[in-house]
Amino acid sequence: MIRVQQERFDAGSEINKFLLMNDNSGAVSSFIGQARDFMYNEKKEKSEVNYLEIEHYPGMVDKEINRIVMQAKSRWKINKVLVIHRYGLITPGEEIVLICTSSDHRDEAFKSCNFIIDFIKTQAPFWKYEYSENVKIQVVNNESDKKKTDAWIEK
Repeated sequence: MIRVQQERFDAGSEINKFLLMNDNSGAVSSFIGQARDFMYNEKKEKSEVNYLEIEHYPGMVDKEINRIVMQAKSRWKINKVLVIHRYGLITPGEEIVLICTSSDHRDEAFKSCNFIIDFIKTQAPFWKYEYSENVKIQVVNNESDKKKTDAWIEK
């Protein structure tokens, strides 16, 4: 299941529902991404974030996340997948993304969950902006993000 939405979600409740749908799976892995209350400016100085804004390409983002999920399913034996990703204005501490994967064994659950978040971060058409004291900074994928994605391609 893939949901791209503006509304907040309760990660604990969503994980519990996912667990109930996967009572025969041997392993469930999850990742929750949440908005930070800090950012680094162009001088690499830490400053407070008042809120962030995530824009997306409607329709296209769903297709890309589905493509990423299908790639994960072709690599590992996954029973079920849940991806929830928010867009719009998000304040520090609020959830941005939830990914849950289930499989018969923990290694497949861990790897597939990591794979999905790494590729969503670098491939899905989302644009993220952090706002701090009347400053708007676009968050771009850093070299570390690209290396993580590239490492999956090399495997």
